[in-house]
Amino acid sequence: MALFKSGDPIIDQYNNYSTEQLIQIVTDTKGNYLPGVVEAARSILLGRGYDYRTKEQKATQNTASAIPALPRVRPDQSIKTNRPQIGSAIKGWYWIYLVFVLVRLVACLMKHG
Repeated sequence: MALFKSGDPIIDQYNNYSTEQLIQIVTDTKGNYLPGVVEAARSILLGRGYDYRTKEQKATQNTASAIPALPRVRPDQSIKTNRPQIGSAIKGWYWIYLVFVLVRLVACLMKHG
């Protein structure tokens, strides 16, 4: 069952079909389906990762893709950005403060000792 509605009643109806049933609809040459059912099944299969487009659709998609595709990223990867480390400015001041406190402590001990 689909998690959301697409707005197209044909796609919403056939989105509940199994992948095998959709492949049968697309590959059936003697099928007598309503207009748009085969295209809806093709688009649903394409969304599920199966490419059952016609040769004409594949050819127009290959010639129309003048925009280069974005690099593929595996789900476990993330796109790394150049940003400063968290708390990098605080670490320097922390060490300066620590040295200051230690110097004051040693000075206090020497004064009273």
